[in-house]
Amino acid sequence: MKGTGPTWTRSVLSARRRCNGVQFSPGSIVGLAAYFSSDEKLNHVIVGTNAGKVHEIWWESGHAGIDGQGDLQGVQFSPGSIVGLAAYFSSDEKLHDVIVGTNAGKVHEIWWKSGQAGIEGQGDLQGVQFSPGSIVGLAAFLPLPPSQQKA
Repeated sequence: MKGTGPTWTRSVLSARRRCNGVQFSPGSIVGLAAYFSSDEKLNHVIVGTNAGKVHEIWWESGHAGIDGQGDLQGVQFSPGSIVGLAAYFSSDEKLHDVIVGTNAGKVHEIWWKSGQAGIEGQGDLQGVQFSPGSIVGLAAFLPLPPSQQKA
């Protein structure tokens, strides 16, 4: 079965040790996404919570422990409204992109440039509306060419 070998086990155990001290209330996590930003050489985990917060955790590969964590400033959803999230990094644009799906059927984008304090912008994707309660998950990827983002 894919993903169950020794390498996968070491990676999971390493991530558990690395993120020791990062705590969320039981049952509060409603979505997770992870990616690597090649320009900063940082691993990122994005966590959506039932309190309507989007939280970022980051660390440099090979380091013990995390380098930082925090809620994305200026980003707040109604409690219980986040149903899923996805994220990716565009090395060409040095852009971090988080996509959030809500129980109102909206798809929301949050973005910022590497090395920037705080987010650069956010907003609902225009012309994208699903029936309330119909979004159950999201995926995002960066195809070639990088300018064509998909969510």
